[in-house]
Amino acid sequence: MRTFLNRLYDGAGALGAFSVFLIFVLMIAAGVGRRMNWQVSGVNDIVAWLCPAVAFFAMAHAFRHGDFVRVTLLLDKVTARMRRTLDTVCLVIAAISVAYLTWWAAAFTWESYEYGEMATGLVALPIWTPQARRVLLGLPTQLLRGLALTRPADAPDVPSMADAIDPREGAAPITGTVQGWKVVEGEAVSEGQIVAVMEAMKMEMQVCAHRAGRIARRTAAGNHATAGAQLAFIE
Repeated sequence: MRTFLNRLYDGAGALGAFSVFLIFVLMIAAGVGRRMNWQVSGVNDIVAWLCPAVAFFAMAHAFRHGDFVRVTLLLDKVTARMRRTLDTVCLVIAAISVAYLTWWAAAFTWESYEYGEMATGLVALPIWTPQARRVLLGLPTQLLRGLALTRPADAPDVPSMADAIDPREGAAPITGTVQGWKVVEGEAVSEGQIVAVMEAMKMEMQVCAHRAGRIARRTAAGNHATAGAQLAFIE
């Protein structure tokens, strides 16, 4: 049993390390892609899902190798028998807490699966696939397959300007700073073309034209815009 558990912990630690490597690759690709005007906005969602994978996959491995800081101020002052008793009490409390959290994590994941709940970010895939990593040991295959299987065929890869009352108005899809414009005033743009880049919470988001026409910018680079505020006028 101990050999099996050690291999399990090592395997989980390897998955955690691989998740760190994927985050590194994706962030580099996103940085290059933004400079090349590639549609890479969905990378932020995938990185966000990989972050808890890094923490939870590596947790058992780190604990097994003593990489967690343990408070031994009390344990060093008691006898070996008392220390074992205190360790047992702590482990029982931890086991009950983990069992409780696992039960409800599984319940929430199953509920998302039953209702067909979709992720609200830029990558539209069933939300139960990243949720399942809190319950299952390993990344579900749907995390990768879902990108192609569950996304609507006509869904844009990057956010478009939200429709306003006047269909010619292009609104900001998020609250943030207009980092820069990719088109000049009066330029003819096509639907889905990247026209601007917004920044929010240290993350860049490409903004696409919601229709074809000539663009008239309504705000300058460096200005702050709230979600739904008019960015441009396309006619």
